[in-house]
Amino acid sequence: MENMAIDGVLKANRILTKPISTPPGFVFSEDYALPELSEVKHFIDANKHLRAIPSGNSMESNCIEMIEMQMKLLQKIEELILYSIKQDERIKVLEKSFGLSLHCDSLPSFK
Repeated sequence: MENMAIDGVLKANRILTKPISTPPGFVFSEDYALPELSEVKHFIDANKHLRAIPSGNSMESNCIEMIEMQMKLLQKIEELILYSIKQDERIKVLEKSFGLSLHCDSLPSFK
């Protein structure tokens, strides 16, 4: 394995990486246990960062593996999408049970 160290700016038109063995799409599998938001909040309150993401202090003092971090961030984005879908489903249930329409199109604008 060859190593290269750059103490400065790296400019490139493209950077290619080796194929990734476990891309984050696993979040969308039916057996993925999406944490409850209360668990996420508890972890954030206790640790001041997201689970599986290094703390700010850790990032300041340790190297960050870019591909690994990109995969973790993509996983968090996918989890956010799942939380949004769940929230939308709950809103629709509430709309139906109260005969309301809470979709953005029907809400007043606050300009």
